[in-house]
Amino acid sequence: GHDGWKADYSPTSLDMLGKWLATNLESRRSSFKEKKLSESDLSLVFDVCLYLSNVLLKNIPGLSWEQELSNKQNLDYGHAVIKGFKSMKCNPLRIVTSLAYGLTNGKSKATRLGEIYEYWKNDR
Repeated sequence: GHDGWKADYSPTSLDMLGKWLATNLESRRSSFKEKKLSESDLSLVFDVCLYLSNVLLKNIPGLSWEQELSNKQNLDYGHAVIKGFKSMKCNPLRIVTSLAYGLTNGKSKATRLGEIYEYWKNDR
């Protein structure tokens, strides 16, 4: 793992992963004038999205993947989402992408990834 981080799919592993993401986003290290994430950043976002998804699915009973195809007007149409929550389906890719933008512009903190898990854990 990175500096003692282990990919054990535990909720506690998310804080260290969030810190790693924050320090490895190219856009964070630049002036971020473009308002776009780099291709490298998008690759990291996707990897973190998959890991977050696995943490949710392994630690919260009753969740499952679903491809959102019910309504073409739905913002998540065509995306893989996680169902089984009370309020809505979870789109991990959209969530981690938003987090990455927040990390690059200083509006999110690196521990936010763990807070995201807690939010969804409590939406049962």
